[in-house]
Amino acid sequence: MKLLFNKKQDQTPKIILARKDYKLRQKILNFLFFLLLSIFFWLLRVLDNDYTTQLTVPVEYIPYRSDVEMVGDIPKTLSLNVTGQGYTLVKKIFSASRHPVVLQVLALNLRPVVDKENQYYALTHYLKENIQRQLGQDLRLNYILPDTLWYTFSPVERKKVKVIPAINIKYVRQYMLEGDYIVQPDSVVVTGPHVILDTLSALYTEESSYIGVFRSFTRVLKIKPIPNISFDPKEVSVTVPVEKFTQAKISVPITPINVPDSLQLLLFPATVTVDYLVSLKNFNNVKSSQFLITANYNDCLLSVNRVNIRVERYPYMLKLINYSPKSVEFLIEKKPTPQPIFKTITNDTPKISNNRANDNK
Repeated sequence: MKLLFNKKQDQTPKIILARKDYKLRQKILNFLFFLLLSIFFWLLRVLDNDYTTQLTVPVEYIPYRSDVEMVGDIPKTLSLNVTGQGYTLVKKIFSASRHPVVLQVLALNLRPVVDKENQYYALTHYLKENIQRQLGQDLRLNYILPDTLWYTFSPVERKKVKVIPAINIKYVRQYMLEGDYIVQPDSVVVTGPHVILDTLSALYTEESSYIGVFRSFTRVLKIKPIPNISFDPKEVSVTVPVEKFTQAKISVPITPINVPDSLQLLLFPATVTVDYLVSLKNFNNVKSSQFLITANYNDCLLSVNRVNIRVERYPYMLKLINYSPKSVEFLIEKKPTPQPIFKTITNDTPKISNNRANDNK
């Protein structure tokens, strides 16, 4: 009995503390509720008034000619100083990015820039009425920034350019790319302003990466878009030929070049050992005649006794690793003068004796 009484005494303070905490939480919740309610009514009262603010809106252009296009730094946004009711302003601020201002190029009232070909400007003051109609009657447009818009136009042209795959591949050991990527189609026709097409030499696919590759595969890749440029098709098929490679070496003679006709360039040694990787199917197809390794006579004039050699050409199916030596000793000497060849002319025709000639008479 004594034990039960002590346990009840121990629980009484805990119950009292729990009730106090509950009442405190109730007071805090009631306070927050009425605070939020007062803020709500305050916002209703505040937003009922008229305010003036700067509103940034995107711009969308409607072209008027298919053979001319805007290029360069095209104005893509406008800053509008507007006045309106708070509710309307808040709604417009949050929806401005989804509702661009549409401008017809023909209605921009463009004026040419003096001494600058294909460059024009437009005063935004003349766009005020057009933009006001798009904003609606709930907002009053005061002015537009910037006050001047600058445009550059360029004739539209067509051009055929190649497509280059942007592929990053990590191969399994002893496996490599056999030849080049096979792209279908390997080029596309692009349409766009002359100032862009004039310097455009190739299109690239979107970047893609592959790890642990040990066999050939084909993927369809999208062509990376370029602003103000259109092309068709939008994607290409890329085949990556993969083969197993092995290491090999071959001895190749060095070819002297730029040697005057009266001289000869002697090299020591006269051959170079080339180390390379080759696919198993092409292992027996590699010949020394497919290489061109040169020693330039002009380089010899700048050196004392050694000249650097260069690998000018090697078979496309190889992956060149190394070659040795990188330089060789040389000796320049005159070509031996050829000895003149004299031909002795002899008359081998038999002579007829006078006596026999007389007999014939």
